[in-house]
Amino acid sequence: MLLYLLLGQLLFGAVLSQDVQQKCTKCNNTEENPKKTDSGCQDFELCINSTELNVQEGNTVTFKCYHNLTNTTMRFTWLIGDKKYQDQEKTQNESLIELVLTKVLTDKKGDYSCRVNYESCTCQSAALTLNVNGNSVIILVICGVSALALVIIMGVTMKIKLKRDNAQHRERMKQRVQAEQNAGQTPSPQRGY
Repeated sequence: MLLYLLLGQLLFGAVLSQDVQQKCTKCNNTEENPKKTDSGCQDFELCINSTELNVQEGNTVTFKCYHNLTNTTMRFTWLIGDKKYQDQEKTQNESLIELVLTKVLTDKKGDYSCRVNYESCTCQSAALTLNVNGNSVIILVICGVSALALVIIMGVTMKIKLKRDNAQHRERMKQRVQAEQNAGQTPSPQRGY
């Protein structure tokens, strides 16, 4: 048991040596842990971390959830706020689970935590807040202005073309009338008797 605890601490130490944001929760049988719902469970530590919590839209974010329990099959649930995001099952001796968010948009911002269920025990980690800085509004405004400019340009072009076509039509009609008048005024050839 001490060997597993030492291994768990080394794992947590390796994670902490990187530039990560991490929060840990002690899951035990005391009343100090309001997120713990059942009694009669082993004491353990549940940690959540992420290397980046302030990202631009389109970036990838990875959350990791760790525990130091041994020989236990667990069900992990990722939460955004109080809403379930994703369930994953891990077999014995797997103490790490990852949630990878690719090409994040602003709708993915919020408080991320993980919940662990094993046997009849449940524990939820502290939350890490993901902030996504977006350019969506700027892009939508640019697209809208571009579409409006395109419609105006097409309208002006059509109006110019219609005016030119009308002028050409009037000119042809004028030429036709002139041709008819010229045809009507030509003297008819006289026949000699």
